[in-house]
Amino acid sequence: MGAVAPDSVAGEVEAYWYWNRTAFLPRPRPEPQFAAAKGPAATVTALPVDRAWLLAATAAADPEDRAGAAYALGCAGEAAGGVDRLAALLGDGSPGVRVAAALGLGEHGGTRARFALVRAIATARDERLAAVATLALGLAAAADGALPAAALRSGAAGTASAAVREASCAAADLCDSDCLHDLAVSWLAGPLGASAPANAVRSALAGGCEPGPAVPLVWLQATNDAVRYAALAELVRGRDVDAAFVRLQLESASPQRKARAVLVVSAWRDFPEIATAGLRSQVPLAHGFGLAVHSRAPNRPTVASQVALAERADHVAEHRPLWLLACGLARDPAAGPRARIVLGDPHSDERLRGAAVDVLAMLGETAPLREAIVLDPSTRVRRRAADVCARHGTDVDVAGLRQAVAMTAAAEERAALLVSLGRTRVAAAVATLRDATQDRQAPAIVRRGAWLGLAHWLRWRGETPLANLARNAAHTWQPRWLLDVVDAVR
Repeated sequence: MGAVAPDSVAGEVEAYWYWNRTAFLPRPRPEPQFAAAKGPAATVTALPVDRAWLLAATAAADPEDRAGAAYALGCAGEAAGGVDRLAALLGDGSPGVRVAAALGLGEHGGTRARFALVRAIATARDERLAAVATLALGLAAAADGALPAAALRSGAAGTASAAVREASCAAADLCDSDCLHDLAVSWLAGPLGASAPANAVRSALAGGCEPGPAVPLVWLQATNDAVRYAALAELVRGRDVDAAFVRLQLESASPQRKARAVLVVSAWRDFPEIATAGLRSQVPLAHGFGLAVHSRAPNRPTVASQVALAERADHVAEHRPLWLLACGLARDPAAGPRARIVLGDPHSDERLRGAAVDVLAMLGETAPLREAIVLDPSTRVRRRAADVCARHGTDVDVAGLRQAVAMTAAAEERAALLVSLGRTRVAAAVATLRDATQDRQAPAIVRRGAWLGLAHWLRWRGETPLANLARNAAHTWQPRWLLDVVDAVR
């Protein structure tokens, strides 16, 4: 929503929602309609776009088109037979194309794709390509049920690049692997702990390890904020930890840091025990939002009345959108009526209307959202409404999106609509997406949106795991390059 100071309590809550909202929204259609079976070697009745055309597009003169086609080619899997072409594109003259090819190989999966990525990691002269290829290797291995332990360990230990070390740990996370356990422990406990990648915390605690509070104490006291918050998140993830000890980790003179810590531990099963009156008075917004997030897990008691009480005590105008979201997360019966009233008022605050869109999406009410796609005065709100309609993906939602694409002239907005249209994974969207990728009169951003929408449609295994990599307030420690990757493909 982006209208509050980033170094404030509200900024922390807003950043948390930005990176974690997809976990609370409907999931897109799991499979494209052309897939007849699951897996990278799935038989297909017909690829919805001509394979020769897709391969030819990866040789386009414009690097934007080459990159878009490369990623879409990888997402199509074995049906498009593009592994050799993607491997060749790892040497393209454009950095953007090289990165797109690496991600495409990760989405494709399979033995040959993994080998191509291992070679790219070993020979890359570009640090960003080495890091993205490492992350893509974890993505491919996760789909294949493979474990590239040697490659990930070598990448983590054999380079001075912090980005590659971070990518190795993130890849191990995608594979749910403990292959970096010993290396990560040595990073965090040794002299390099201050500069260790924060994802190393997850690797250090992997493999069924159940450390008590004394084990990660050095990490919880690290001067590196990234390591400290990552350690706190992993400490409370399904472990038996003393509530008083966790409460101690929330002590900070800075309201912003206190809010961040509250959000990190909000999913902990014993969070209400530490959500004391002190937190309620010091960081009321983070306290109320944390309670609402906590209540979303299965078998958790309702907290709607507590969230409403906390909201009534907070009179800061810029917090209203975040309280509306908290109301929706807490399943307050008043959330739906409030959101409909807000969204129907074009004079209400833009951030408040954006929050109303997400609340209605959580409730499954798409009729007001379809109207907002066309009628809302704010581009941001229209784009958000399109995104959540695509996630619901009913016939009327798809029809509304196609109509909006035909009626919209603004380049950035049309690009966003094309991405949303592809996310529906409905056959009727394919012709629109292909035509948009070939529209030479359209700005590059429109073609980029069409290619990404086509990639969403073609992805043989549903939503990319990368979409969920930044989670549990991970925005507080993930490196910028990794968040850029996640944001670009989700």
